[in-house]
Amino acid sequence: MRVLRRFAAALLLLLLAVPVLGQEGLGAETRYPTPEEAGLYCLTQIAGRWNGQLVTGVTEGGAAAGAGLQPGDMLLSLDADPVHSRDDVEDFFAVARKGDAVRVRVKRIETFTVEQLSLIVAQASARAPGGMKWHHAGPGQLDVARERARKEGKAILIGLSGAET
Repeated sequence: MRVLRRFAAALLLLLLAVPVLGQEGLGAETRYPTPEEAGLYCLTQIAGRWNGQLVTGVTEGGAAAGAGLQPGDMLLSLDADPVHSRDDVEDFFAVARKGDAVRVRVKRIETFTVEQLSLIVAQASARAPGGMKWHHAGPGQLDVARERARKEGKAILIGLSGAET
């Protein structure tokens, strides 16, 4: 079984060895794992969705590369927020500020062990037209977002979004 996993991991690395543009904020491209990949990484399934995004490419010099993220790693969570889709990743980095430290939990391609990496956000989030700024906060970020709004004297609107709503 171990030899089969190592062979599958090496094959997956070969398939992933293509240049891609980096996903903003993270500095890496991700995609939803196939059922075979979910089995290989022993992912859990919640409400019919696998917990994880497969890293398919890392932007040279980007935040993910600086944290040690590699193609073939399975992205499991950002801070306390589990990752189930690209939207989860994009929403997380839409509210991140330049210089923020993010705890990134990954399952490594070679060993299939879970590791925690530290990523420093390299770029600030974009501003919306009219000076408004969209802030998404997952359950793991909600307390931080409320405290930030309180300190800045800003109002906060809490709503639901995404495929699960």
